[in-house]
Amino acid sequence: MNNTKLEHIKLSYLNLESLQENRSGIVGYFLILFYVVGIIPILGVPFSLPFFLAAIIPLST
Repeated sequence: MNNTKLEHIKLSYLNLESLQENRSGIVGYFLILFYVVGIIPILGVPFSLPFFLAAIIPLST
């Protein structure tokens, strides 16, 4: 395969979404994952109501 054909293939993969769409998607997925990973230990066993109340306030903002 010649070099121009390879460049065309590379560019076709890079043009799937813009940089702004990619960036907002990554930030969104990170925030959702951060929330899930932060809430799971709060609901774990042994459940502690004072710890839950102290930890849920920063998560809800």
